[in-house]
Amino acid sequence: MEVHHHPQVEKKGLKEYLLEGLMIFVAVTLGFFAENIREYYNDRHHRIELSSSLINDLKIDTTAFAHYIQFSDVKLRQIDTLFSILQQPIDKINNYELQRLVVASALNFNFVSSHGTIDQLKSTGLLRLFLDTKIPALINNYERALSNSTFVEDRELHYAIEYIESFMTNHFTPQSMFRVADSAYLKRTNFIPAGNQLRKITSEELVQFSTELMQYKSYAMYIRQFFLRDSQIASDFIKDIQKESGLANE
Repeated sequence: MEVHHHPQVEKKGLKEYLLEGLMIFVAVTLGFFAENIREYYNDRHHRIELSSSLINDLKIDTTAFAHYIQFSDVKLRQIDTLFSILQQPIDKINNYELQRLVVASALNFNFVSSHGTIDQLKSTGLLRLFLDTKIPALINNYERALSNSTFVEDRELHYAIEYIESFMTNHFTPQSMFRVADSAYLKRTNFIPAGNQLRKITSEELVQFSTELMQYKSYAMYIRQFFLRDSQIASDFIKDIQKESGLANE
């Protein structure tokens, strides 16, 4: 009859158990710190990428603001020239030039912000990467400014339709109105009237249109000032991002 001998299990001392426990604790702790370091560098990399993208968006906006300010300057001069023409006796007015300036004054190009990065920050929760900076507050300030500008743009467009386009439909010939529509479709800014004629226009109607034109001009002036303000806010925003993220050469 065979006798089975069970192998003897070496018993560990208290010190060995403590050493194994300490080694496990150290391994877990080092893993935790390594994960935190990896996450820190990943967040830092994302933060730099997003900061650079946000700067690029704001630079696009500032370029657009410069274009719209230049356009506003030209438009305001055309409104002033049109107003001067309207002050002349009705039989002295160059109706050809009047029509051209009426259409030029009515042109509106609403600003559209390049806000892809801001939308991404909000929709993905990545805005948390900037909670220790001024950037969330600066985003709110910039968006609030753009919202105010949009309101003024809408008012300007409202008066363009109510006053200027109404004047065109009431007094332009069908041929000139077709050219207005054709120019808008082709996105031309150099409208050429079909002739030197206006339909059923009176001196009183010219006075009324002069008054309405000045109300329209006030909003054209407001939006120019808003564009100047928004451009400065965007430029300051870029500097703040560069300072916060260390992207001084962006």
